[in-house]
Amino acid sequence: MSAAERAIDNMTKAQAMPRIAPSGTAQCPVGRVRIGVFFDGTNNSMQRDGAVDPRNPGDAGNAATNVVKLFRVYKTEGTLLKPIYHHGVGTDSHAQEGQGSNDRAYDWRGNAFGGGGKARVDWGIQQLSDFYSNNNNHLAQEKQFDTYGFSRGAAIARDFVNNVRNRGIDNLQKRNGWKYRSVGEVVIREPAYERHQGIVPTFVGVFDTVASFGLGGLDIGNDLAGYDFFIDHTYVQRTVHMIAEDEIRGNFPVSSLFMDPGDKESWLPWRRRAYQEPQTYKATMVELFYPGAHSDVGGGYIITPAVEHEPERVVYRPGPRGVRMRVVIPEVPYEPPKQPELALIPLRDMHKASVRAEVPLSGLTVNVPGDLAGWYGEYDGYRNGQPYAIGKQFIQSFDGDEYRPMYYEQRGSLPAIVNLKLHYIHDSRWPHDKLLRRKQRTVLYMGPQPKAGS
Repeated sequence: MSAAERAIDNMTKAQAMPRIAPSGTAQCPVGRVRIGVFFDGTNNSMQRDGAVDPRNPGDAGNAATNVVKLFRVYKTEGTLLKPIYHHGVGTDSHAQEGQGSNDRAYDWRGNAFGGGGKARVDWGIQQLSDFYSNNNNHLAQEKQFDTYGFSRGAAIARDFVNNVRNRGIDNLQKRNGWKYRSVGEVVIREPAYERHQGIVPTFVGVFDTVASFGLGGLDIGNDLAGYDFFIDHTYVQRTVHMIAEDEIRGNFPVSSLFMDPGDKESWLPWRRRAYQEPQTYKATMVELFYPGAHSDVGGGYIITPAVEHEPERVVYRPGPRGVRMRVVIPEVPYEPPKQPELALIPLRDMHKASVRAEVPLSGLTVNVPGDLAGWYGEYDGYRNGQPYAIGKQFIQSFDGDEYRPMYYEQRGSLPAIVNLKLHYIHDSRWPHDKLLRRKQRTVLYMGPQPKAGS
């Protein structure tokens, strides 16, 4: 059993809550209903990618992500239980009618800047309002929801949870006067409703949260757009965040669940006093690190063709004043094809964490290739079975260019990593990127968690 699996096993097991059809009256409600809300990753779409075979992709770009695979095994039970799915940022033009918001205005800039994020949050809020208000679900005493996301979809899922808490969910069965809002220069009047009570976020499962909306790599774009990615452990029952350790983070920062570990030894006394260890919350919140790039964790990669060997050769090209110039083209070594199965390990672990938290998922068969399982096991041993980002086995422990090469030197000599990088770990670097300029530790950290009961 890997360290990640042990960390998941150590999470407090959720109380099983059977789904009971709502009955009675609003004054004496009974019953429980539940909905799963799934936000796919940037440039990922179940409608476009769902039929892609990652080992024989044809002309399609992506395979189905782990979000899609979990969506497909989320159970449906009449009007009491259902999953809903929204395609990823940048794929609105591929969406089918009735499946997620279809705002074409966001499509042209969706990939680079994360446009359309708030439209997806609003869509999720409306979906919850419809689900909890119809089919007598408004009479249910407890209204539960789970949410999953990958990449910017993970950021949207986290913001969505906070919007449910702060904005509330309209009970369409209970009118409460009128409300007014501005649309351009026009003020329109709309029906107002009372809010549903008893809504509980039961599980948040997110893969490699990338929260760059507007300004790549900067938190200010997220703040200006009004996003809130903080997960409150006193509000959400269980949260699991899986991070890609080999992703290039220059303009692609990951948003942690926790505080900056640098605060632990800050020269500012108040920062040291405020710091909280992630392990403090391991019963309800875990953040796990996996080898691989972004979609090696969230899924969606297809098999990458081999790079064929090309020997060193000399060519002559026209130079100034008609003089031919001798140019040496260096040898290109052979690289085997990169396989897409690394994402199966976080998928397996997220499914396990979800089932442990009593999320209503069907069984999921995950066949991790034997060589991958062996190398991943060796890598887990290199980390001394530590699931958290502690010690020299984790790049998050190194704070700058001076120390980052030390991490690569030690980790790169590990046979398991040599093989994982050769066969499974994808390289998301930009052209001409150099090792010392890689920024795997570009992390956006959160503030302190509230005390239980506060």
